[in-house]
Amino acid sequence: MKKKIIIIIAAAILVFMGREYLFAADSDIILEKLKKLNIEVAGPAEQREEQLPEEFTGPYWGLLSNICRDSGWDLAAYAGKKVLSTSFPIQEKFGDDSLNVWVIDSGRRTACVYKTVREGSELVPGIFPVENTLKKRN
Repeated sequence: MKKKIIIIIAAAILVFMGREYLFAADSDIILEKLKKLNIEVAGPAEQREEQLPEEFTGPYWGLLSNICRDSGWDLAAYAGKKVLSTSFPIQEKFGDDSLNVWVIDSGRRTACVYKTVREGSELVPGIFPVENTLKKRN
């Protein structure tokens, strides 16, 4: 019984550590993509896994889906899937508002890259496109 508990705990630790390693590896890949898009980050990444909605409707998801589509990304192809959302602060500003860049990835494929104003801004909606200039459409 003790052996089973120890094995389960060890497996849980390995899964958690492996997940942190994957996030770090993903960050390096994402940084390379951002470099190719001529976007320079100004701080550490924040990452979260999230489930995209089945349909991109409403003020946030509808707008984001349209911005992604119009700038050459295909967020709709990832509807209902789990993705990794990564944000970095960037030096770029919109007026007086500082910006973050966001990258939505699924299995190392980029669904969309966009910029937003940082938390605390009163600019609405505060979402800006990033043109997909990468050679291969993701």
